[in-house]
This record gives sequence, structure tokens and C-alpha cells, in this order.
Amino acid sequence: MNVSVFLAIALVPFVQSAITEISLPLDVHQCFEQELARSNISMTIGEVIFSKCVHKTLWVQPTVRQPTTSIGNDARDWISGLVQMDLHYFDTFPGANPKTHSRHRRQSSFSGGFPAGRRGNGDRPADGSFPSDGRMDGRLPTGQRSERQHSSPDRGLSGQFLSDMGLDGQIPSNFGLDGQLPADRRADGTMPSGRRMEGQLPADRRDERLPSNRRQTLRRQPRVRKEYRMLTDRERQLFHRAVNMLKTDTSVYPNKFDALARLHYMSIGRSHYGPNFLPWHRLFLVVMENALREKIPSVTIPYWDSTLDDGLLDFRSSIIWTPEFLGEANGYVENGPFASWNTQTGPLIRYFGSGGTVMNWTYIYNVLRQDHLENITDPYALPENNLELQHTQVHRWVGGHMAPPALAAFDPVFYLLHSYVDLLWEIFRGLQKRRGIDPTTDYPRNITEIPDGQRYDDPSGFGSLLNRHGLSNVFTDNIYKYDRPPSCTIQNPDCGSDYLRCDTSGSQPKCVSASIFDIKPIFLSSGLPAAGGSGIREFRRKRDTHHNTKGNNSDIMEMVNRASDFQCQSNNINEKYVNTYNIDGIMDKQNWVYIPTRVVYTNINANRTQSSMETVYDICKRGNSNIPNRIFTETNGINYVGMFKEISHFPNDISTSSALAAVGVRRPTANSPSDILVTAYDECGNICQPYCLDSSRTKRRKCPGAIRITADTPQMYGIDNSNALNRIWREDINGLPYVDESEIFITLVCDRSTSYWPW
Repeated sequence: MNVSVFLAIALVPFVQSAITEISLPLDVHQCFEQELARSNISMTIGEVIFSKCVHKTLWVQPTVRQPTTSIGNDARDWISGLVQMDLHYFDTFPGANPKTHSRHRRQSSFSGGFPAGRRGNGDRPADGSFPSDGRMDGRLPTGQRSERQHSSPDRGLSGQFLSDMGLDGQIPSNFGLDGQLPADRRADGTMPSGRRMEGQLPADRRDERLPSNRRQTLRRQPRVRKEYRMLTDRERQLFHRAVNMLKTDTSVYPNKFDALARLHYMSIGRSHYGPNFLPWHRLFLVVMENALREKIPSVTIPYWDSTLDDGLLDFRSSIIWTPEFLGEANGYVENGPFASWNTQTGPLIRYFGSGGTVMNWTYIYNVLRQDHLENITDPYALPENNLELQHTQVHRWVGGHMAPPALAAFDPVFYLLHSYVDLLWEIFRGLQKRRGIDPTTDYPRNITEIPDGQRYDDPSGFGSLLNRHGLSNVFTDNIYKYDRPPSCTIQNPDCGSDYLRCDTSGSQPKCVSASIFDIKPIFLSSGLPAAGGSGIREFRRKRDTHHNTKGNNSDIMEMVNRASDFQCQSNNINEKYVNTYNIDGIMDKQNWVYIPTRVVYTNINANRTQSSMETVYDICKRGNSNIPNRIFTETNGINYVGMFKEISHFPNDISTSSALAAVGVRRPTANSPSDILVTAYDECGNICQPYCLDSSRTKRRKCPGAIRITADTPQMYGIDNSNALNRIWREDINGLPYVDESEIFITLVCDRSTSYWPW
């Protein structure tokens, strides 16, 4: 470093500060302890536990009381109208009549808090019955619950279902998405209709208890949700157009799309980290879908089956992140249907591949093996069986606004992800019926362990509907259905879309997303593409499409034809994470300052493939030597709502190396210090061990990573990234530059083969 650099550093106006270690907040500490105490550590990924506890305690609690996220009367009235569109269906729900609730109750439920005195209770279900095991709280005894979650049930038909399902993750052709048996096993010998979810009552019972003026309404054909890549070009364009029409409709403040995103933001407490996660989001999807259909009546919310991307060597190369689909996901969204979107929390940002992972059938199988809703959701589900935790990893993988659940609904990708989660829940509900379990009353009732706002009879936040209405069958009986996920066979290697390929390289054929890196493949004697290429260019010319594919595909084909110009895998590394700079719901870069950290990375077994038994993401178990050595250092506010992430890159051929990284925190003031939790993790989900400076400022000791930054001396942060790193350099008497380690309060030690538990 030359003299001019040091002169420049000396002229920068430094801010005075001090950093000290603090204890983890009690609720954060208890969350970590509870998860580690009841989890099978050998099956738990460190980043999964970290993200759950951080967002459950540091994000959920503050967001429900932030005044900046409330919605106005205009938006509340509009959303109430969207709920009213389907309210009449609930006249048939056992023991419930939503119309008996007052208008005052309906309006107060949109406040983002929980109405005074409205708490769940442990009473029996509305139909007067008790749970099958006789327990008042509706739960299995503790011992049975743990055994059930770890075992694969062999009673009923669930065992047959699991044995029938192939390891490639495809749903077998003899499994109906309505949860019913195939024709040769049904009592009446009937088959599901086409490839759609059915689950309807028999015709002679469908109109029971319905007034005559309702029967014609309920015979209306349910709308159909398809996989995003299975839409025709025209259908996809209409969906994009409807979303943008909501975004530009300012008849409610700030616009209709963001009004619904704000509703999700302020409803985190009643919709996440509890059993109401699935019912609440089912209601929310219907409300959004009704809003879209106000603009274009034929539109439904497609689902993003990210297991189709799991078959790619690099998930980031999926064709859905191209301008014809969802647009780019490598920073500010500047192309595609949602290009240059602005939100109240800043410009729309994504940053894929910076944590988390996509859905895969290893974890989905774990969910489908369970019997009850409490076995797949908080607070009772084990991490490996928890559907919400699995979906959270996709949020973190997309990054940007999608990473923290509170901001996620500002990105349209949110709705496609949750549509797929809802599909998985519907499959689970179908399996429950086969096992003799009624999904409309299957809900844990222990009022002491269920979070406020998530109890069976608590208000849902949607008009006069209660949480239990989200369990009703009327959704997939009367309102919408799902097309089955795409599949293929050796005999019929067509996935039904130009944007999917049939991968025949494994033991069973499966559909995989087309990739922007696909090149013209080598074709086998069977006429199928060999592993490694999708054959999308050749296939588009040859296939006899089963649907109309109108429209101009020049953009997408140009990207495919330029595939040879791209570099993939370890050479396609994100250099810097693009942050939202959001604090308490407001984006302002001036509210951020930066502290220097050191990341030490150990990769002694650099060429070793991680064992299938290790607690890492599946992509790290596949022998992929191209996985980049990246460490993600993350800060989360303890006394504010906000996160910041930075990426450090390490060479593959050096066993131990280190790097400096500056991470953002809220700017402290004289009256308000900033308390933060600093952590780091690698591509595989391994958590790093933090080390903090002791009081002598000469030694380091293990710490959980919780620190406090004040506006006192000595100065230990910079006003921007460069300032934070430049200021820690010194010169000795011989002019040799060196790093003043006493200026780096926290060091994070990461090991490719180990996940630490610093909490």
C-alpha cells in the first residue's frame, strides 16, 4: 500500500465508536437451545436452525407492531371485498358461519395485531368431537409424537405410497393428486378426472346443507393452477400483465400489489413459525388470485416447482431467471416482466444462490411420511420434516427481498413459491384422507404452546374468517385445482413444455428445467439427449406440442444460442451481494455503517466429496467439484429489523486462507446503540464459529456473535465499505503495511467439513 493511499485514509472523517460483546437475547437463546435439544443433530443443517431462530425472534416480533406497515382504510375495504368473493362457500363449513361476525370484528382483524381478548382455547372441535386419541389438546403424547416423526408409518396405505414413489422425485402415475386410490383400488372403481386434483364429494352429497340459491354457484368449474413452465406463452404473458396491472393500480395506497405485500408484512406473527403457516397462506393466495382475476379473469397463480431446477448442475442457470420468465436474479431486477420495480422498501432485488437451497424430494418425502399438521409445522415438527423450514430455504436461495419472510411478498416470486407449497400441502391432505385423518379438523390445540394469533379459533386477518377456515375442503373442491407436476417416461419423453427436458440419465426419467447454459446435445440412438444438455433448440423444432405456443420467443432463444459465451459453475461467481438496505421497513443507505470482520476458511479435504450422511445441502453430496468456496457473512439487527450480507471468496486449492469483509449495521447514535447478531455460513449450510476480542483487545475467545456498537471511542466502524477496510491498515517503522487486528472485533472461522454450534 503506497503513501497516497494512507494519506487518503488519514483525510477520511472517521466516526467514533466502540464495539463490545453482549449476551444473546433470551428468546433467541431459547430458540437455539430448544431446536438443538429436540433435533436430531445428525440430520440438521446449521443454516436452517440459524435462519429459523433469527427470523422467528428478530423479525417476527417487531414487524407486527411497526406503524409504518399498517394499511389504510381504502386497502382494507378492497381486501375485504376480495375475501367476500368466496365467503359464501364457507356456509357449509362445520359449525361456522362467518357472517355472524360483526363488521367491527372484520375491520379490526386487518390491524396487524391481535384483537384484545381473542386468544385460542383448548375446546373440542366445532363438530363436538374429540381427537381420536382422546387428548383435549389434539396432540399425540410426546413420546408417540417423536417416534412418529422419526419413523416411516407402515399402517394404512402410506407405506405403499412411499414404496411406489421413485427416487427421482416423480409422483407415480398411479397416485392421484386427490389423495385417492387408483381405479383398481377405489371402492367405486372411479378414476380421478384427467390430471387434476379432485377430492370432491360424491355428486349425491355435494349440495348437502346448501340453500338452493348457492347450488348453482358451487357447480362453477374450479380454476386451475399450473406449473409456471407449463403455461403457454400467452398464459404466462397474461399472468405477468395482471401482476403489473395490480402494481400500477394506485386506487388504494400505495398500489394494490404492495397493499397485499404490506398485509403479509404485518401478519408475520400470525402466519409464520406455527401451525397456521399453511392455512393462512392458502387464504392469502386466494385473495391475491381474486385480485389478479379482477384484472384478467382467466389468470391463476402458477406454481414454481423448484425440484425441476434441482436436477441442474447449477440452479442459477434455470430458464425461469430469463427475461421471458421472472427476469434476472443477480442484483437489481432490471429485465423481465418486473423490471425496474420499486417498493416501499426500495428497488426490487434478488440475489440467487447466496444461501439456502431449492426444494428437493429428499425433504418432501420426509414431509409426506408424516400424519398430522403438527408433524410438518412449528412448534412441534422436527427440522427435517418441517415444510415451512424447507420453503424458507428457497426464500434464502432467491435472496434480496425474498430472503427475509417479512419483505418477501414484495416480489412476485413469493406467490409462485407459495403456490407450490400449497400444492404439497394438498398432496399431504390427500394422504391424510387415505390414512383416515380428517384434514379439516387436524390442528394442534395446546393453547400454551401455539403462538398468539395462530390458534384454531383466532381471527385469520381475512375479514370474518378464522384460522380454522383455512383447513376447509372448499378451496380445492370449489375454488381452484392444481395440474399435476410435469413428468415423463422412456415411452413418452415429453414433459409437455418447450422449457422442460426429460432427463433419462438416471434410474427413472424425470423432468428438468431448461437451462441458459444448454448447448446442442449429443443425441443417443433412442433419439433422446444425453445427460448434460437439454436439447432445447433441437427439441423446439421437432416436438409436436400439446398446447399453443404463440408469441415471440426470440429473446429466450437468443440466450440459448449464446450459451457458448457463458461461463458456468465456479467461474460464474457473484462478486458482491446486493443488499436491500432496509431498516424497520424503510430503505436508506445513509442509515448504515460498516464494521470490518475477518473470515478464516479451512478446506483441508479440498477434493473430498461430502458424505451423504453429513448435514449439508444435497447439492454438496453429489460429487460436484465445481461448488465455489464462498462464505456468507450476515448481520441481523437485535434492536432493529434489518439484515446485511457480504460474500467472501476462497481458492479451491489452498487448505487454509483468510479474507477481510466489511458488513453493514444500523448507524448507532448517542442515545441508541446498535445491537446485532453476526454469523457466517458456507454454500453447504455449515455454520462458522465467531471469535470476539476480549477486554484486553489482544486475545480472542469463542462467542455467539452478539455485539453492541455505540457512538463512543475508539473508532471501530467506517461510513462505507471501503472506509471500514482501509482504516484498519497501518505502517510499521519500515513502511511495511500491516493489519491492526485490534480494530477487527469479530473473526469467523469456517470449516468445509464442520458445522459449529456457537449459540
